[in-house]
Amino acid sequence: MSGTASGTSGWRTFVVSFAAISLIVGAVNTIDVLTIVHEHPQYPVAAPLVWEGSSWLTWIAFLWIAWGAFRLAPPRGRPWWRMLIVHPVGAVLFSLAHVMGFQPAAPDSPIGWAARSTISGRSGRTSPMSSARTPSVMR
Repeated sequence: MSGTASGTSGWRTFVVSFAAISLIVGAVNTIDVLTIVHEHPQYPVAAPLVWEGSSWLTWIAFLWIAWGAFRLAPPRGRPWWRMLIVHPVGAVLFSLAHVMGFQPAAPDSPIGWAARSTISGRSGRTSPMSSARTPSVMR
C-alpha cells in the first residue's frame, strides 16, 4: 500500500496529515493556555497566548522535517536499518528547530519580556524568570 495514492506518499496524504496534526497540536496548546491562565492568574492572558501560539506555529512550520524523515525511511521499508539512522536525526532536528523557533517569544527573552511588559503595564529590565521580580510560583 505504501507508495500509492492511499499510502504514505503523495501530497494528498501530506495535506490531510498536516491538517489533522495542526488541529491536535492546536488543541493541546489551547489546553496549555487555559492551564497557565488558571494556575498563574497574575499573568495577562496574552502572555500564554504568545508562548503557546509561537510553539504551535513552529510545530507547523517544521512539520516537514518529520514528514521528510518518514518519507526517507518508512517504518516498514527496506533496508530497516535506515530508519534507525534517519528517525533519530529527524527527531533531533525537529526538536531543535521547534525550540529555537519559539525562543524569541519565550518569557525570558527580550522580545517576550517586552511584549509581556507592554501588555501587563509592568516596566523594568528584569526578566520574569529572574529572581527579583519572579513570583514564588515561578521560581
